[in-house]
Amino acid sequence: MKSAVNNYAAGINDPSLRWLFGLAEKFHRNLYNNTMSQFEIDSDRHDLALFVRRMVDLTRTAGG
Repeated sequence: MKSAVNNYAAGINDPSLRWLFGLAEKFHRNLYNNTMSQFEIDSDRHDLALFVRRMVDLTRTAGG
């Protein structure tokens, strides 16, 4: 999945998708390990929501 996002980010010339995906991975790991502090969750959740919105928009634009 990571390589697909990296390739897509390069293809549309949007490197921010790479770090946003990394943030999504961090939240996913937290579901199992509970390693994020409440401060991290509160401060990063808005960027995670941005990533989800961007991916939904890009999927719609691509006809998916």
